[in-house]
Amino acid sequence: MHPSLRNPLAFTKAVALPCQSGVAAGTGDNTELTSAAIDRMAAGASGYQAAVLAIAYRTTVAASQTLQLTVKIADSADGTTFSSDTTLVSAVDIETGVVTAKDAVYRLDLGALPRRRYLRVKLTLNLTAGATDVFVYGAFVELFGADRLPAV
Repeated sequence: MHPSLRNPLAFTKAVALPCQSGVAAGTGDNTELTSAAIDRMAAGASGYQAAVLAIAYRTTVAASQTLQLTVKIADSADGTTFSSDTTLVSAVDIETGVVTAKDAVYRLDLGALPRRRYLRVKLTLNLTAGATDVFVYGAFVELFGADRLPAV
């Protein structure tokens, strides 16, 4: 039996993005963070065909205020020169007027995007309130769907 058949994780690849915290109208708020170039090629395979972007966050949001999320993506043949950003999520309210700890998962379908080798993700969280609201988050991209077995 091929060793990767005993380990389904051989068909996936996780890449962490920068973590960020923010205070409304202050440090970290409405600040775009850009991931490093993510190589979609699997060892011995022709490339991962899909991805999931997972964002875990904790926030304090005052009544009638919101925490908004924007997600952009770009691709590249060489990992250096990227295409123009494609906006996948634009200033969507993910929390309104609550104190919460929550996980949010957004699916990125690479099959619908240009099929070049490298991928870059940009995240922006924006608090609409004054200086009392806060957030902290971490995120990662999980690549999957390699169409050939990895090399052993």
